[in-house]
Amino acid sequence: MEVKISNASSLFKENGHDLRGICNLLFNAVLTEICTEGHISSVAAEVEESLLPLYVEYYDEAKEKLAEAVLVFECNQEKAEELISVFNKDYQELKAIDKKIEETGFWTLMFKDFKKFKTYYRRKREIYVKEISLNELLNVAFFKFSKKNGTKQQFIDGIQRFLAGK
Repeated sequence: MEVKISNASSLFKENGHDLRGICNLLFNAVLTEICTEGHISSVAAEVEESLLPLYVEYYDEAKEKLAEAVLVFECNQEKAEELISVFNKDYQELKAIDKKIEETGFWTLMFKDFKKFKTYYRRKREIYVKEISLNELLNVAFFKFSKKNGTKQQFIDGIQRFLAGK
């Protein structure tokens, strides 16, 4: 399974959560990806009762996918650190692009800088659709967890307990 980095941005930006917090961020990233593929959101499911059974199905699917991924999880700390570094660079670029887009006035956009705006917007879309595998996402979560001196087995056991409690 591939997960859009934009759906997992909270996990990438995470600092200081315990294992349960990291598990929540990881699970929410997977669930958001599945819901996005199904064209619903948790907010829409809460408001529109007819979407609730579909949301529950996606919820269970997220649990299954995460449980399967944990069973075959292979640790690669260097790759996780590299992914976090790339995310941080992309995040800073995204902030700069948003600022440039925001500063562009309507008339300037219409008559002068449409090509520049289009270039900014295209780059923004490229950043938003970047994807990583679920194993890489688990690596990022484990990297965040291991900063607190946690072991791989503690991480796996913690995720399995978390999923059993859901």
